[in-house]
Amino acid sequence: MSCAMGIATVVRSDDPSSWYEIDVYPVCDAIVARSRELILFADFTNVAAYGRDGLAGKSERLAADEVGFVRVKGDAVRCKGYFPWLSTDLDGEFWVSLDTGTPVGEPVLVERKRH
Repeated sequence: MSCAMGIATVVRSDDPSSWYEIDVYPVCDAIVARSRELILFADFTNVAAYGRDGLAGKSERLAADEVGFVRVKGDAVRCKGYFPWLSTDLDGEFWVSLDTGTPVGEPVLVERKRH
């Protein structure tokens, strides 16, 4: 997998002529869920999961903006995002099911990390 200018591409190492683009643009963040053999990609508001056979699933809109990953634990991924209706100064962190791609519970407000 390579990523440049927000475009991620998967190229087979055993057959470089076999490749495809990830259906996420721009790719803003990525994380590996090893136990599920998935790579998760985030754009500004959504997440897509890719496995050995390509696209495994896509979420609906998860936040107003700035969706990113914190960590994978068990059957879920901890995400962060911007929820202006909750706070303009804080990020919301929330769990997303790796089975369904849907949020589990409500966002918890945390200090916004500046890059």
